[in-house]
Amino acid sequence: MQGFEREVLRASLSLLAAFDYVYVEASYEELCAGQALVGDVAAFLAGHGFAETGCFNVSRDRDGRPVTEWPSGGS
Repeated sequence: MQGFEREVLRASLSLLAAFDYVYVEASYEELCAGQALVGDVAAFLAGHGFAETGCFNVSRDRDGRPVTEWPSGGS
């Protein structure tokens, strides 16, 4: 659900408690109007007991700046 990561997680709050880890793709740059960025998604998950444990498969632009990543978080 590109651009709606936080909304999908918010709608799944009752299920999040059943998971020890959440693997989420998020963007550093706005690719869809109004989307939550990496920091927004990480803050949302942190507010629900998850901590970022790593960043994987980071896509970078031609200048080496991160565009998207798959942060892995655990509770």
